[in-house]
Amino acid sequence: MMQKKGTKIISTLIIALMLFSSFGVLGSASGEVTQHLSADAEISTIPMERGVIHHTPVWYEKIEPSLRKGVLEGSKDLVEITVVTTNAGALNSFARTYMTDEDILKETEKTKGNLRLTRNSDSNVPVTRTLSVPYDAIKNIAELPGIVGVYRSAKPVPEKIDNMVFRQEQERIDEMKLNGELPVPQDYTTAVEHKADVAWGMGYDGSNVNVAVVDTGIDFANPDLVGQWAVDTNPNSSYYGWPIMWDPVSMDLLLAYFTADNDWWRYPYPIFATWGESSWYSDTTYETTADYNATTDSYTVTYTLWGGFGYPNKRVDPMGWSGAVNSSFIDRTYYIGNNTTHIVSQSGIYHMGITKDDYLTSIYGTRLGILVVDSTIPGVYDTVYVDLDNDGDFTDENPVNKTNPLAYQDVDGDGAPDISGGLLYYISNTQGSVTGEVVIASAIGNETGAKLANGHIVTDIQPYYTLTPSNILYVNGSYLPFYSEPIYQDIVTDGTGVLANSTFYLNDTSIGFSTYNPVNFTYLLSQGYGITDGTLELYYGNATDEYLMTESDTPGMLNYMFDPTTGAITILFDMEPGSYIYAMYQMDTYTLDFTTGDIGFITPPPAGANITADYQYGLSVPYSDVYAERMGYDNFIPASGDLVAFFGDFDYGNTHGTLCASSVVGTWTSWVSGTAPGAKIIGIGDFYNAGGYDAWYFAVEGYDGIPGTGDEAQIVSNSFGSPTINEDGWNYASRLAYDITTNYAPETTFVVSAGNGGWGYGTVTSPGAAPGVITVGAGVNMAYR
Repeated sequence: MMQKKGTKIISTLIIALMLFSSFGVLGSASGEVTQHLSADAEISTIPMERGVIHHTPVWYEKIEPSLRKGVLEGSKDLVEITVVTTNAGALNSFARTYMTDEDILKETEKTKGNLRLTRNSDSNVPVTRTLSVPYDAIKNIAELPGIVGVYRSAKPVPEKIDNMVFRQEQERIDEMKLNGELPVPQDYTTAVEHKADVAWGMGYDGSNVNVAVVDTGIDFANPDLVGQWAVDTNPNSSYYGWPIMWDPVSMDLLLAYFTADNDWWRYPYPIFATWGESSWYSDTTYETTADYNATTDSYTVTYTLWGGFGYPNKRVDPMGWSGAVNSSFIDRTYYIGNNTTHIVSQSGIYHMGITKDDYLTSIYGTRLGILVVDSTIPGVYDTVYVDLDNDGDFTDENPVNKTNPLAYQDVDGDGAPDISGGLLYYISNTQGSVTGEVVIASAIGNETGAKLANGHIVTDIQPYYTLTPSNILYVNGSYLPFYSEPIYQDIVTDGTGVLANSTFYLNDTSIGFSTYNPVNFTYLLSQGYGITDGTLELYYGNATDEYLMTESDTPGMLNYMFDPTTGAITILFDMEPGSYIYAMYQMDTYTLDFTTGDIGFITPPPAGANITADYQYGLSVPYSDVYAERMGYDNFIPASGDLVAFFGDFDYGNTHGTLCASSVVGTWTSWVSGTAPGAKIIGIGDFYNAGGYDAWYFAVEGYDGIPGTGDEAQIVSNSFGSPTINEDGWNYASRLAYDITTNYAPETTFVVSAGNGGWGYGTVTSPGAAPGVITVGAGVNMAYR
């Protein structure tokens, strides 16, 4: 059954989420309601007379009972909570105010509180965010629009078999490794033991079925998993032919940092992050050209700090996976061939970056280099090379692209991968460039919005930590800055000093932050565009210091006066010679939905005005348009060659996702046979760091965000549980699983592990007791599982 994206989900279980209060409600024989309370009522003031029904506030019913005591006491102690909402934008704005969410905190520390909600999100599906907040903030969160429920966080963990037989087997394998022996798997006949071979003989091997493995990640270079990834087969899809993979942590970081009310602080992670550890996306904004040495007959490219065209590079081993922290910047030259044959980038511009595989970093003591080229059409980046053997030579690596997405190296020549670099599923590319598009030929004067002819508006990364704006509008040919674009103007520069009560004006000497285009303030002011309230900042300094001029230089004394109707700034104190002042401000102009191209006018264009636009449009990171809409984020669309996405079991110590995928689709190429070798895997990685169950929606929707269109999973594997939750099928994750499998995507089957708590009552972990899922138990008996 196909459901449209805009369909509103109505689930009795989700609605019932608000009604799970276990105390505070007493009944009478008559059932008469004798008291109604507003949402502002304090629970502690509610009289609990016997025989009287009391209606507790809605916000109270949305809070998990174990949190309520701390909320009512107004405790300042921090607690980690999971918030479920259909309006993530409102929650994001609140989180910034409290400065408690780690991701948002780094942003708000720099914005000085001048934040507005850039976009509201009224989603058709509930999404989750994990926050650390004081108990006394939870009531305010529960009262926000769209809040479904607030829970004490209980992150799921991978299911791990822990018994004596398994430990003894692991010790045997460890001893073999120490002796240089090759361990031989003893449970490779699992598929036969489960009678899967009988099903194969009947023609059932999983063919034409996609299985989403929600876990740590998957190493598709495992010989039994090569070629076992799912591919988008819809020829109308922008991602046609690419593997279907998703990393929720990387996407959330990318978009959360980019969502800001001041372009100065837009920060699409890991771009501009020289450490860049938390994301699996590889920042390849670094641009360079090839150098030819006639003496050695060699072409080389160099990746070094502020090299190329001024792009910052990354650090060697900042997390110390090799055993020692090395925070030095990478300074490396790579060989790309000779005059007879070399790796060619048709535009002449090579993009470079580094891998995010902690295992490879631990082996080599450094993060490995990535090269991105436009091998066929100038400006269309289609091929990636990964220096998997760390020899400074890209010519001995297999070119990775849409048709050959697996990065690996066969060291011993036996045809099987020996070094894995992950599965490529995205290369950023600009699709087109528009100049002078007529947005409004002649304005009426009351327009609230308009729309660009194209969506997925590109934000290009420029050298030295700057962004080309996602679009440029002009009003009657005059540059109209984006509402979040900081505008700069020097006020006092001659160093001769200023007497008190001297007046200066913002004028057409201002420049925009992103493009350095001149901003004709006087003209824009005459057309009705004013300065955004609270954004004007003055910076005052001399030869020895510099600081922001606040409301008063000394208590009770104003520093300056500002008239927003004229742009007049009056300095109210004497400035010594050698001093200077410059201003920064923003204007109430327009906003943009980067995915759809929708323009929202904060100030309507003046009557008769001609509005035109220059911009680029491109290809989003897969699923980012859907995720940004639901989470209330601005969508970051990178320019050509600026970002590549690999999928693998990259985090050090993680192998569980690969194990799970092998048990499903292992081909018995080496030792591992899955029960459905004809199926294909949709990888959803980094799940245990994501803090929510949004991965389930991707599993049942695929890249287009719509169930039942062919790019989603028919089976979702969930080999995890929340061992701290007493499982009765009523916790949030269990009800969500029921809602998805019953209402939202009924053609998808969820398979959930029962847990490894052992035998006995109450040992099934969440969401294993959910109605509508298949719960699977596991047992170990010698070599058979």
